[in-house]
Amino acid sequence: MTDFITQISHWNQDCSNLYVPDVDDNIVNSIHLKPFRQRTREAWEAFVSHEAELRDLMDRAQHEGVSRKLVEKCSEVLSAALQRPAFELGFNGSKYDLILSPEGDRVKLFQLTYFAERAPESIREHWNIIVGRSHSENYVLRMHGLSVEIADFQVWVEKCTDKKIALSLYSEKLLPLIKENENKAYSLAYILVDQVLGEIAAMRYVAGVQLLAAPIPGESIPLADLPSLMETDIDPQGWSDAANPKAACECYTAYRGTPLNEGRWPLRADAYAGMTCCLPLINAYFSGDDYYMDLLERDGAVPGFLFWPLENIRKEDILDLRDQIEGAILKRAGADAVTFTGGASGQIFGYLDFIAWDFPAVMTAAKEVLEATPLKQAGFHSFRMNAGGVGLKDREL
Repeated sequence: MTDFITQISHWNQDCSNLYVPDVDDNIVNSIHLKPFRQRTREAWEAFVSHEAELRDLMDRAQHEGVSRKLVEKCSEVLSAALQRPAFELGFNGSKYDLILSPEGDRVKLFQLTYFAERAPESIREHWNIIVGRSHSENYVLRMHGLSVEIADFQVWVEKCTDKKIALSLYSEKLLPLIKENENKAYSLAYILVDQVLGEIAAMRYVAGVQLLAAPIPGESIPLADLPSLMETDIDPQGWSDAANPKAACECYTAYRGTPLNEGRWPLRADAYAGMTCCLPLINAYFSGDDYYMDLLERDGAVPGFLFWPLENIRKEDILDLRDQIEGAILKRAGADAVTFTGGASGQIFGYLDFIAWDFPAVMTAAKEVLEATPLKQAGFHSFRMNAGGVGLKDREL
């Protein structure tokens, strides 16, 4: 499965001072990892085998020792796909709930949404598979020696771009904790915001939270009224879908950059415009932070991008070409093999971003698709800044 890997360092002669290290060992290793697509399938097969036992344990959870066994058993089942699953279990009166939490992490949201969507129908007879904790109107949080509830907070709301909001929160009950340990105070506040909006909605809409030592000028509302404000003023058309994790994953952000193509520059530094529904991957790449790469690769998924020189491609054809390549790869590899997250246009290269849930299948499909295009060269690079890329097409080789 490694026949598509070739070094692309010789491209430097055609691309000014583009800097691409040698082939990324992590990419080579990823070819031999069990893909997340397969891990997902195996985890749900294990869940099918054990779900009756899990339901029985939940029914007896009030007895001593059973709750711990329940959590351990569910964690064991899910770990076939997710090495560190964060989840909650419940019963809503008619069905059992498995709630998978992305813990405020947008990259995890993509992974969990993919995973939840592939739960077999046989499981859904008894279970709701939910991504993100739902909102609560009467929530009491006992944490860090405090007992607070949503009614204890006032909030000042600032509208930002893309229907996002910045929140300034005040509660007299929280003042001692702010002075004692500000980090703990913020962790408590974020949990409350998740509870009042719902975890997915909070991730989708909240741009930032500030804790106040005293009320500030301007109109405030009770924190409990924040959902109503979202529905009537912030996003009247989209609020009904606020808890939908798939819809949250499809929220795109446009960005612009100042191209850097003098001196030694890495891939994407020539980009002047782009769009993404997973901004943390872009930010982590440019800051040299491999956290998200490590997070996904440990579960057999690989985030990265295809790139190709834009020489001899008309400007009006750049986006069409990118869309054609994306559609053809989806058709060949399968929709369950990859999630495309955006792309960018540069002065030298075009870029197509994705998360590969089955990396070998995506690379094989990409190589076949790119061979059928008029492009002379094309390659793949992960979202590791300080790593090499691999060549998928080079007519000069």
